[in-house]
Amino acid sequence: MKNLTNGEYGEDVWERKIKDQDEAGVIFGSVCSLKDVESETKDFMTKIDKKVIPFLKKGSAVLDLGVGPMARFSIEFAKMGYNVTGVDISSTTLSLAEKSAQKAGVKINLLKKDITNLNIPNKKFDLIFCRATFYHVPPHLTGISLIYNISDMLIFPSICEGFGLPLLESISCGTPCVTSNFTPMTEVVGNAGVLVDPYNSKSIYGGITKCLENRDMLSKESLKRSKFFSLDKNFRETHIVYKSLLKK
Repeated sequence: MKNLTNGEYGEDVWERKIKDQDEAGVIFGSVCSLKDVESETKDFMTKIDKKVIPFLKKGSAVLDLGVGPMARFSIEFAKMGYNVTGVDISSTTLSLAEKSAQKAGVKINLLKKDITNLNIPNKKFDLIFCRATFYHVPPHLTGISLIYNISDMLIFPSICEGFGLPLLESISCGTPCVTSNFTPMTEVVGNAGVLVDPYNSKSIYGGITKCLENRDMLSKESLKRSKFFSLDKNFRETHIVYKSLLKK
């Protein structure tokens, strides 16, 4: 397995790292302490509480991609009453995650999976959570399309983008988007999603509901829309522009 930094990614890397470093070191590096991890987890979950939790009902299914040895986010979601599935590629990591969950007094469904070839039959998730999951996927990001393909939608209420590449990635997989009614998001999505006011939580909630209710139709529109952004089309149109300029 190859990557851009040290030539490897995936299971072998994590098995080696988990044996060479402690649980905190695997997450943030050898200079990190357990206190640092706990502080970062608390700060990040505060953001989740404000921006994500209001849209999730108790008992919702949460998928944690890259659960890690401390299962820190899976544990927090489980404490909130969610049905959590944690995925990791390392057997040693999963064994430690199970001990962490037992110590916290929560139940987490732990699975050994490679997220570049993810398949969880007969299971739908209300939230797919992925935090700092480096070395799990190759540098060309083949795992990204798999994540889009198991998702009902992409929720992307950004207020500033140069282009909005995640939107294009999503619609190319037939996954509709809920995104901001700002450019360039509107130009990328077109009719392949639902536009919302990113500063208004009710507007976002309404957009999510509308997207779920019309997902099949929006999925078809997404695939149609993605064809407008092909490299061949871009090349042909750019070639026409240059030819017209050379004639002047």
